[in-house]
Amino acid sequence: MEILAVLLFMLVLIVLLPIALVAGGIQKIQQRKTAPQVEEAIRALIIEHVRALAIKKQQLIYVDAYGVRNTRRWDKEKEYFL
Repeated sequence: MEILAVLLFMLVLIVLLPIALVAGGIQKIQQRKTAPQVEEAIRALIIEHVRALAIKKQQLIYVDAYGVRNTRRWDKEKEYFL
């Protein structure tokens, strides 16, 4: 179970970090911090909510009746989170 949580964290970090760097909410952080500090702030935010994000991802991504993986709701959730 612990390994699963770590793997989910890594997956979420890989998916959300690049998005977070260009998100509008990060502009406020960038005004006050350097690039490494911004990255660390984003990591801390993701770490704080990693379990909830992993659960949401599992709930919102699905394969439709035609075999197409639908990530639309998860993509919207990531934007909301950031």
